[in-house]
Amino acid sequence: MLPTSNDELSDEEFDELERFLQQDSGLDMPMSLSEIDGLLTAVLIGPEFPPPSVWIPLVWGGEQEPEFSSEEQAGRIMGLLLQHMNSLAAHLQDAVDEFEPMLLVDLDEDGQPITIADHWCIGFMTGVNLDADAWQDVEEVLLPMVMFAAEPGNAELDDELVNKRDYWIEQLPSTVAVLYRHFLAYRTGGGADSKTIVRPNPKVGRNELCPCGSGKKYKKCCGLH
Repeated sequence: MLPTSNDELSDEEFDELERFLQQDSGLDMPMSLSEIDGLLTAVLIGPEFPPPSVWIPLVWGGEQEPEFSSEEQAGRIMGLLLQHMNSLAAHLQDAVDEFEPMLLVDLDEDGQPITIADHWCIGFMTGVNLDADAWQDVEEVLLPMVMFAAEPGNAELDDELVNKRDYWIEQLPSTVAVLYRHFLAYRTGGGADSKTIVRPNPKVGRNELCPCGSGKKYKKCCGLH
C-alpha cells in the first residue's frame, strides 16, 4: 500500500531511494535526487498537474523500467517518490516563500564546498518541457533555471554562468515563488493569471547595468540568453 503522508522523507529514506535508483534498479541513467526534486517542483507549480504515469518514467531515465526485486519493493520505492511529491506540494502551498531547492554540494579544487544547481535545474526544465507551450509567457522568469540546465559547449554562456554562479543560485527560490503564484489561478480552476508577472527582481532595461554585478550592460550580459 502506498503511503499518503505529507511528511518530509527522512535522511534514511532519501538514502534508500537514492541507493535503489543508482545501484539496485538496473537503470542506465536514472535521475538523481536533486533532479527529481527539480522535476517535481515544476510539475507541482506549473499550469497543469500531469499524472504520475507521465513523470515517473522520466525518473527512470526514459525508456527503461527499473528492476524491482518484489512487489513490496516496487510499492516501497513508488511510495517514497509519491511521499516526497506530497511533502513538496504541502510545503509549496503552506510556505512557498521559504522554499529551498534540493541542491547538491561538492568540493572545488581547493577543497571548499561549492553548490551544484545543474541537476536540480535540469530536472525542473524537464518538467517544464512536458508542456513547454504553457510556460511560454514566463520564459524570462525561467532564466535562472535555463542558465544551469543549458547544455555545456556554449563558451559565452559557460563563462557567464561560472562568473555569476552564486547570483543565479540565489534567484532559484524566489523564482519558484513567482511561478507558483503566477500559475495558482490556473491550477485551482480559475484560468491563467492574466496579471503582470512580479519578477524576483525588477525588470532591467537592455541598456542598464546587469543586476548580476558584472558591470556590463544587461543587453551585453544576461540579456543575451
